[in-house]
Amino acid sequence: MAADRTPLFVGEYADPATQTASAELQHFSSYAVLQYQHRFLDIAGSWAQHAVAVAAAHMITTGVSPTTFAPSRTLTRATLVTTLARGLDLPRAAVIPSRPPPGTPRPSRPRCRRTW
Repeated sequence: MAADRTPLFVGEYADPATQTASAELQHFSSYAVLQYQHRFLDIAGSWAQHAVAVAAAHMITTGVSPTTFAPSRTLTRATLVTTLARGLDLPRAAVIPSRPPPGTPRPSRPRCRRTW
């Protein structure tokens, strides 16, 4: 589990023939073997159904609601970046200030001449 007590996906290899699961672990901790199947109702029979189900099981995507993935929605930059960051297992960034702290000098801007 993460520091905020959310579950983390550590990777797995499941062998249905022997009914075993294995994973490479980096440290000692408490672990649980879980099966998570998220079913989005609006992608049943879609060519992407399996890929979306795997991404949801790995907690890479959550859809727009518990039962809706909305595959035809417009993909925003924020959604793309979030999906990529989760898929690449990038660490969550701290809160990024929208403005520099008070007293921070402003960067100088080069002067441009408009020639058109």
